[in-house]
Amino acid sequence: MDLHSILLDISKGGESASKAFFCFDERFRRAILKYLMRLSIAKSDSEDIIQDVYVNVFKSANQATNFASAEGWVWSIVKNTLTDHLRKKGRYGARVFDDQDMLENIAAPESVEPPGVVDECVQRGVEDFSKAMPDRATAIQMFLDGLSIREIATRIGRTDQATTQYLYESRKRLAPYLAMCGEYIRV
Repeated sequence: MDLHSILLDISKGGESASKAFFCFDERFRRAILKYLMRLSIAKSDSEDIIQDVYVNVFKSANQATNFASAEGWVWSIVKNTLTDHLRKKGRYGARVFDDQDMLENIAAPESVEPPGVVDECVQRGVEDFSKAMPDRATAIQMFLDGLSIREIATRIGRTDQATTQYLYESRKRLAPYLAMCGEYIRV
């Protein structure tokens, strides 16, 4: 059963959703757990995050059809759920998770200052970046809002491949604006 079919069945509810959930769990639980372990997330926290991911998938499975890649949609939910979890725990600083994090072994940062200080610092950096490079900031925001590469490409008038490269370069150009927040974060 392909992922689009699984998500479609989940969105229908009832008996088909139960069967589809089993398929979804078999397909993703181990991969998500492995990803979280590479990020040095505690096992107990990982289980909480996985449960939250499942809840989020069930709530919005009907939206998966709006994305070019159902798998990309699932991983965006994983990344967003992880980010929310780390924020609640006060462990999310200037670190922005991107697709490359799926492949790298990184440790989640821990905040030395209260989360509000880091959030303010990041917000100032993003505002400065938005003033200096509004087009790039808009593209990054569309990506963070969950738009697919294809949707972003259509909106900014580029090919999918050019959009992927543009987003990569935009994130690199954003980094210096967030570097000032490094003093608040212990990696």
